[in-house]
Amino acid sequence: MCLGIPMRIVRIDNLKALCEANGFEREIDLFLLQHEALAPGDYLVTHLGQAIQ
Repeated sequence: MCLGIPMRIVRIDNLKALCEANGFEREIDLFLLQHEALAPGDYLVTHLGQAIQ
């Protein structure tokens, strides 16, 4: 079973993003979404430290 967690982007630095959900912050790898136009405030789904959607 795959558990995807929606998180809000706080800051982006190259292909890494600092994301927040429920008061917790985590660094997320954006490699799989590198061709998407992402900006702070956007939401994405994460799994094991990777942005998947």
